[in-house]
Amino acid sequence: MKSKIFKLLLTVTAVFLMIAVANAAEDPGGSLKLEEAKAVAHRGSGQVVEPKGSAGPEIYIVVLDEVPLASYRGGIKDLEATNPAAKGERKLDANSAASNAYLNYLDGQRAAAIGAANQALGRQLDVAYEYGAALVGYAAEMTPAEATVVAGLPNVRFVQRDQEF
Repeated sequence: MKSKIFKLLLTVTAVFLMIAVANAAEDPGGSLKLEEAKAVAHRGSGQVVEPKGSAGPEIYIVVLDEVPLASYRGGIKDLEATNPAAKGERKLDANSAASNAYLNYLDGQRAAAIGAANQALGRQLDVAYEYGAALVGYAAEMTPAEATVVAGLPNVRFVQRDQEF
């Protein structure tokens, strides 16, 4: 059990680092506002990260182009910032009214993305995990070809095959 949790934590950390690198590459000076950044990446990236020669169905992590709970600094109508630094606080209050409202918003965005993936693939994905605090997305079993289709959907930043390190 501890080994599985550790592996999952490593995978999430690796994905989070990839997001940080992708964000830095898109906006090296950090000058884009939330609305501008979303406009840059509205269409799916088409990027699938996986080991060379991958084949067969496997769990893929689909990272959406949404700001996670811990990083949200405001900018969406009627949704207050949840990022501790933006609020002048030391740590995230995941149980605050602002956090709950933003998590509900993310739930809707993620549900729409999963629905779009189901429609594009012509089948229901079996979603294994849903993410919203450190990154926004979900994990589901799919083939490499299906992962490529999902990566091209709107609001998808990238898709990464789950792997053990």
